[in-house]
Amino acid sequence: MPDAYDRSRERWEPWQPEGMEMPVPEDPYELCSVAWGGDEFRVVFDGTNVRVVVIFDIDVVLSVRWAEESDRHSSLHYWVRSLEALGDDVEMPAGDLLFEVHDSEFQEWIHRESAYGYEVGTVRHFCLMGYNDFVDVLAFAEPNVELQYVSAPKQEGEENPRAVWGHGEL
Repeated sequence: MPDAYDRSRERWEPWQPEGMEMPVPEDPYELCSVAWGGDEFRVVFDGTNVRVVVIFDIDVVLSVRWAEESDRHSSLHYWVRSLEALGDDVEMPAGDLLFEVHDSEFQEWIHRESAYGYEVGTVRHFCLMGYNDFVDVLAFAEPNVELQYVSAPKQEGEENPRAVWGHGEL
């Protein structure tokens, strides 16, 4: 069995496209869908009155993983430690939906497992973190982010649809 990765090196930093300020909804973002097809990989989160669409060019995506929040419980410790070091609030994310993770075990995994021998530091790890879900993406380039504002927040008692994985036409 290989040695366990020393996750104390992981650094989580809030990430957003240059020049864009992510809106902070009343309720945390909920994962709506994850899909790939054509020439893109797309992750959609819904907030109270805004939908955030994160789009990666399919040619830059190396690997993707999804986990429910309780299955990434250990990651939350490193997330909290990183945000405390930055002086940020450490409540569950509301506006902080997008993170770039440096020196992550996921980056180490692709470096160790891939036949292509990617150099350390050439693969970027983005973690898209909703209230109950983590979507991790290893990619060579950052995604595009689209904000779609809706006229009315979801109604009391109305639930977001559970995440849907798919491929093909988007």
